[in-house]
Amino acid sequence: MIIKATRIRTGSGHGKLLRHLLKTDDNEQVSILCGTEHDLIEAVKDAHARHNTHALRHVIFSPDEPLEEGQLAWLQKMFGEEFKADGPLFVVRHDKIRAGGKVVAEHYHFIYAEALGNGLVLDSRFSKRRHEKIARLAEMEFGHTLTLGKGTQAVIHALETNGKARHADVLRAATYENDRTLLSLMPSTRRRNAVQDSRFSQRCEQIS
Repeated sequence: MIIKATRIRTGSGHGKLLRHLLKTDDNEQVSILCGTEHDLIEAVKDAHARHNTHALRHVIFSPDEPLEEGQLAWLQKMFGEEFKADGPLFVVRHDKIRAGGKVVAEHYHFIYAEALGNGLVLDSRFSKRRHEKIARLAEMEFGHTLTLGKGTQAVIHALETNGKARHADVLRAATYENDRTLLSLMPSTRRRNAVQDSRFSQRCEQIS
């Protein structure tokens, strides 16, 4: 899984971002999961009123394997806890389609307000490393193949610091053994996740 984010400057407004989110070509399907353009407009207005440099945070979740029910809600929860974010304003799913209608790749766009309800702004410190941590946790939780790279050791350290020693051990073992398959290391992952049944509300207020 890859997670990346872009901060949208207040002066840029929401229009270019919204056009990008809703743009389709011959092989892409776009589905709005929740939120409206009005929500984005209000967030930009709020950022202007507070004289904030940035108005919106555009976060992309790109799983290597299709998500099952409840897993997108899990990702939102983890991102919100990590960055102390309010709920998303707008969520869009993009599907790449091949001939015959089969989904080749899905990814999700979450738009958050940079200005928080408590008067603070959305945390952006060490974002890349924290995105990688959430992505590795998701892969372990969902039973997906682990993505290993130059940032893996930093993620292991972050997991240990956050009290997730078991997850750190799994990631370390996968690194040393060059075995990214988690079925033997975390056999209960899919069973645990299968019982989750969280859904988006139309206004993105949350996932219960």
